[in-house]
Amino acid sequence: MSVLDTTPPATASRPPLWCFAGGGAPALAMLPIARSLPADQSVHGLQAHGYEGRAVPDFSVRGVARRFERRILATTPTGPYPLVGHSFGGLVALEVAHRLTARGASVPFVMMLDSVLPPALGHSEGLATTDGPPPAPEAPTLSAAWVRQRLRRRAQMAAAGLVPLPRGVRDEVFWERSMRMAARHRPRRWTGRVVLVLSEHNTDDVEAWAPVTSGEIVVHRVRGGHSAIMRPPFHKPVVEILAAELDRARAER
Repeated sequence: MSVLDTTPPATASRPPLWCFAGGGAPALAMLPIARSLPADQSVHGLQAHGYEGRAVPDFSVRGVARRFERRILATTPTGPYPLVGHSFGGLVALEVAHRLTARGASVPFVMMLDSVLPPALGHSEGLATTDGPPPAPEAPTLSAAWVRQRLRRRAQMAAAGLVPLPRGVRDEVFWERSMRMAARHRPRRWTGRVVLVLSEHNTDDVEAWAPVTSGEIVVHRVRGGHSAIMRPPFHKPVVEILAAELDRARAER
C-alpha cells in the first residue's frame, strides 16, 4: 500500500502518478502538489523504508529503486508510469524508470524536482544543504565533544529504521543516509524524457546532466528554495509544469 494515495481507484481516469520523497522527508511532503492536480489524477507517494515504522532501510539508490519497483508493479501491474521525484527522490525516479522500461513498460517522463547530482557529475555542495537538515559541523580540531557527536551519529545511522528516533533526529539521519547513497551512485544513461525543475538556489550546471540521458531534457527554473517549491505558494509553477506533462503524456497515448 502506498504511503500517499490521494484518489480512490474507482474515480481515477488517468494513469497513476508515482512520486518519490526526498531524503529525510515523508511522502506526504508531496501532498500540496498532489492535491492541486486534476481531481481524476491518482497520486501515489513512496518514502524511505524504515522512515516510519521499524524496517531495515536500503543502502543504495538501486536498492531503493528495486523496492519501489515492486510496490509499483504490485499496485499497478500495467503502465504507463509517469514518475516524479524531489531531490534524492529524482535519482531514485531515474533508476525506477530504467527498471520499468527494461520490462517493456512505458515511462512517458521522469520529472526531477531540484534533484541532486552525484559528485562525479558536478553536484553543487550548496544544494545539498539548502532548506534541508545541515550536515554535522566540522570542528577545526578533533575535540572529545566532536568525536562523541560523530560516534553517536554513526550509531544512529547504523540503527536507522530499527531503533525509534526523535522526529528531528530521524529526519537528519535519513537525510544524511540519502546524501551518502547519492554520493556513491552512478546513474545509468536513460533514453526517455527528463523534466528538470530547478529552484532559484540551484547552482548545478544543467549541462552536467547530459551524461544521464540521451533523450530529451526539458529545464524549468522556478522561484523558491529547495524545499519551498513543494509548498504553497511556490508549488504553483511546479503543479502547472507537472499537469502539462501529464496532459502531454495522455495526448500521446
